[in-house]
Parts: sequence; C-alpha cells; structure tokens
Amino acid sequence: MYIGESEANVRRVFEKARDAKPCVIFFDELDSVAPRRGNQGDSGGVMDRIVSQLLAELDGMSGSDNGDGVFVV
Repeated sequence: MYIGESEANVRRVFEKARDAKPCVIFFDELDSVAPRRGNQGDSGGVMDRIVSQLLAELDGMSGSDNGDGVFVV
C-alpha cells in the first residue's frame, strides 16, 4: 500500500454508497479499524489519518443532501 491509499479507500466507500442510495454502510468491529487516536504503536499515524477521514465523511453526510438515503451502522 502507498501513503494515503487507506484514506482514499474510506472516501471511495462513501462515494459508492452515495451513488447507490438508498444504501446501508455497516461497520463491524469498528474499533479494530479505528482504535484510540494518538496511539504511539501506530506506524506513521496511518490509523489517525483513517479515523480523521472517516469522521470527515460522516460529518459531510449531515446537513446536506449528500447523506440522504445513506445510513451508517
């Protein structure tokens, strides 16, 4: 994997969900994908960047038509 590829994958999941609405995004065991931020055991802050991208996507769904018909569980 290359730097930034994981964050792009998160963006892609939400883009595909918006294109396929109505749609449900189900995150199973989210704590393994998004552990506590700031964990020093993380290699280069990859997990922090993934969590930040996930939060940005979730935030972008509220208050706009982008999130209509997309449900996150």
